[in-house]
Amino acid sequence: ANYSSSSLPPRVDSQGAAAAAVVKSSAVKSKPPVLSQSSRLRRSFSSTISRPAKTKAATTATTDHLGHAKTQSSSKFVPTASEALRDVIFPGAKLSVGGFGLGGLPETLLNELAEDDFDTARDLTIASLTASVDGFGLGKLFEAGKVKRMISSYVGENKNFEQMFFGGQLEVELTPQGTIAARMYAAGAGIPAFFTPTGASTIYSDGGIPIKYKDDGSGDVEIESPPRIVQEFNGHSYVMEEAYYADVALVKAKKADTRGNLIFHGTARNANPDAAMSGKICIVEAEEIVEAGDLDPDEVHLSGVYVDRVIHAADNEKRIERLKETSDDASEQVITGGRARIMRRAAKEFKDGMYVNLGIGMPTLASNYIPEGV
Repeated sequence: ANYSSSSLPPRVDSQGAAAAAVVKSSAVKSKPPVLSQSSRLRRSFSSTISRPAKTKAATTATTDHLGHAKTQSSSKFVPTASEALRDVIFPGAKLSVGGFGLGGLPETLLNELAEDDFDTARDLTIASLTASVDGFGLGKLFEAGKVKRMISSYVGENKNFEQMFFGGQLEVELTPQGTIAARMYAAGAGIPAFFTPTGASTIYSDGGIPIKYKDDGSGDVEIESPPRIVQEFNGHSYVMEEAYYADVALVKAKKADTRGNLIFHGTARNANPDAAMSGKICIVEAEEIVEAGDLDPDEVHLSGVYVDRVIHAADNEKRIERLKETSDDASEQVITGGRARIMRRAAKEFKDGMYVNLGIGMPTLASNYIPEGV
């Protein structure tokens, strides 16, 4: 609902004088407020920024922890995913989506976008660290044919995604995982571009990675990645990456207050804060929503300044990607063949005092083969 004129503060002209705002009392008229230059600038800018209408808050008169009255205009809570999404999603929109694998996925919002009657959700470009799995999370959007291009890193758990890509039905920009998060962060931090060593002097920087195959079954490439700008600093090559500005960011949080301040749970935080910062409009689903002032400021992971709308997370399946159970049979845990040789060789690189980043899959298993004495 739009604000009424009575709920807005007095307008201020370029000289800082109150524009016809007269407050009457029984005896005297109050003087116009004297505003600092920064206050005048903030009010001047706020009149030029287009923001979505915020849903009215409860009319109960309460105050926050500083004693400030909670007004109708302060709440960012929206009752349903449909209401939060319908007026901001358009054909060809660019989205940022938080989550890694199946952790920290905004399931409620993604399920709503995947609905058949959500006609404006089509030809979407989505940036997310991973591509979920078949029939779940982002997987539903691929199956519904709503995504034109996916910017992602790890996509190996989604078989339908793979078939669509090689069949020419989906464009895919394979991008280093840290680069995706950094591009999102850069958009929110006002950094138009940055340099990173990741991908320098490889096919990633040289160009030629398939983005789209022809849909005629020939296996020929229709679109490939272009060469990237590479520059040297201190004798090392760095790739230039541009900030990723999303039209809409979809984020999952453990807890939020009605003003959009967010707390994430453990590794479910992943790139959710970065995704939130990148969106012109940020919509958050939270498992628990509290009143403004109920969160300890020191617990807040992301300020509500980045958040436009908050809904309650109705869908929290939190599916386990691959369930593994400990077996009493030691023979079932023995890995042989080429995988074992690769892991044993990689483990020989481990030295005392090293900090080792063990990626998903074989790198994690390499820790089983640490040489004796290390």
